[in-house]
Amino acid sequence: MLFPYRKGGSRDDNPFVNFYWDFYAQGKPCYAKIKYPDLEETVSLIHRNGGKAVLAHPGLSLKENFSILDEIIAYGIDGIEAFSSYHDESVSRYFYDTARKKDLMVTCGSDYHGKTKPSVGLGRMNCSVDENDISLIVNQK
Repeated sequence: MLFPYRKGGSRDDNPFVNFYWDFYAQGKPCYAKIKYPDLEETVSLIHRNGGKAVLAHPGLSLKENFSILDEIIAYGIDGIEAFSSYHDESVSRYFYDTARKKDLMVTCGSDYHGKTKPSVGLGRMNCSVDENDISLIVNQK
C-alpha cells in the first residue's frame, strides 16, 4: 500500500501530501467529517484571545472568487496575506491594494511546511513592495 509513496514510486514527488489526498480527503476511505466554526465565530475567538485575524493566501483560499472579499472584511478581519507563494504579481497587487484601501494589515507568507510541501521554498512569497512599507502598515494596527 505504501510502495507508490516511496522513492521511485508513482506518488513519490510529494509523498506525505499525496498520501493524505489519496486516503484522507473527502470521499476517500479514511475521511472524517470536521465541523469548522463559521467566519464570524472564528474572528471573534481570535480577537477574544488577543490575536489578529488575517486572511491567508486569499488568491488560493477564495479560488478566484474575489467578489466575496468585502463580505469577509465586514466580519472584522485585521489583515490580508497579500504576498504568498500561491500568488502571481497581479494577484498580490490586487490584495495589497485592497488591504491598503481598507486600512488592513498586509502580511507575507511562503506557506512553507518543510517536507510536506517540498516545492514551496522557505521565505519565498513573491513580495514586490519594500518590506518597510509593509512594516508601517503592521505597526499601525
